[in-house]
Amino acid sequence: MKRRILSVLISLCLLFCASLTFAEDPDDEDWGDEDWGDEELDEGFDEEEEDVDFRTMGGYDIETFENNGFRFELTDDGEGAILVSYYGTEAEVVFPEIVNDLPVVAIATAMCVDNSVIQSIQIPGCIKSIGANAFAKCQNLRTVIIEEGLTLLDKCCFGGCPELIEVQLPDSLEIVDDFAFANCAKLEEIVFGTQLQSIGKQAFLMCASLSKVTIPGGDAVQIGDQAFDLCSENIEILN
Repeated sequence: MKRRILSVLISLCLLFCASLTFAEDPDDEDWGDEDWGDEELDEGFDEEEEDVDFRTMGGYDIETFENNGFRFELTDDGEGAILVSYYGTEAEVVFPEIVNDLPVVAIATAMCVDNSVIQSIQIPGCIKSIGANAFAKCQNLRTVIIEEGLTLLDKCCFGGCPELIEVQLPDSLEIVDDFAFANCAKLEEIVFGTQLQSIGKQAFLMCASLSKVTIPGGDAVQIGDQAFDLCSENIEILN
């Protein structure tokens, strides 16, 4: 009963984070459905791909563009690109470092939420943050490799990925926010780097197979309430 109640709480957390995303982007009608459990998000976009350097457009009037199955938007200063969605069909996805001669610097909130296609992802070090719910409820995601450079995993970013079993985190990672990996039932081991500062509340809640966690920073790392609740009964947390 306790596990069922906590599962409901995690789902509510995902929906809450999603509602914040929808409120921030009122013009995107594709994100209007909050019932993630029953409806698939629309992965199609009306805009056609164009091989254009968008920095040449006067005043950056065009703020979004597409390339190789990814949708991007410009950073506020126009000097970088942010990944806002993936609508490709590849199961093994290597995220780009450069698009239209711009560095890719972040993955946006809900970028790939509820995606049933991807099975493995590799994220380059130029990406410094992964937004809330970015890969939440990706049903077939098994492997996550994040290269050196990333500093933030935001709320619920990998929450509710039932097949996730392997996660490689960079030494540069500083913050793992609330519910980041909650309810990833097959995840067995996590190794953090020396730069880690904090792990949010219930970050690994209900990771039933999680039996080994390595935190080199030891007592210097702030660990939120119930961060490892309802994990393996024999879980080891090592410094």
